[in-house]
Amino acid sequence: MRTISDIWDVAKSDGPLRLFSKGVRYTYNYSRWRVSKEYSLSLQDLNVKFSAPTYRAEKLNRSRFNSENTILVDVLNNLGRSDVFCDVGANTGLYTLFAAGACDQVISFEPYQPNVELLRKDISKNELSNVSLFDLALSDSAGAVPFDEPDKPDVG
Repeated sequence: MRTISDIWDVAKSDGPLRLFSKGVRYTYNYSRWRVSKEYSLSLQDLNVKFSAPTYRAEKLNRSRFNSENTILVDVLNNLGRSDVFCDVGANTGLYTLFAAGACDQVISFEPYQPNVELLRKDISKNELSNVSLFDLALSDSAGAVPFDEPDKPDVG
């Protein structure tokens, strides 16, 4: 429901109880969507701030963090301070942002613009000067290929 006429149409056709039910559902979904816009994840002695443009984006990143936690720990344990970490297909930057706290230089590649914008924002939010982000894809050969973007904009 977005306009007064939408509200009126529901009230006329479905009655006040249905109008109330839709209103509660809309409010609940809107509040989920309007999450804090920022959240932090911690691992070992590193605390990283992430942007949350939507509830779904935050949920996906938290899920990825939980499911890949042991891999991320292993990566961090094998990084030395003087190492260079390359994140190919950086997505929204889970590995990039944590690796930036463990080594001197991180080079990230991500071709999907919504993810690039979000990662740039989070690099700035975490005040990281040791991350270089390139908005392009990598391959084993030179040339151009089509890039299939999701039907609906969705970071992650």
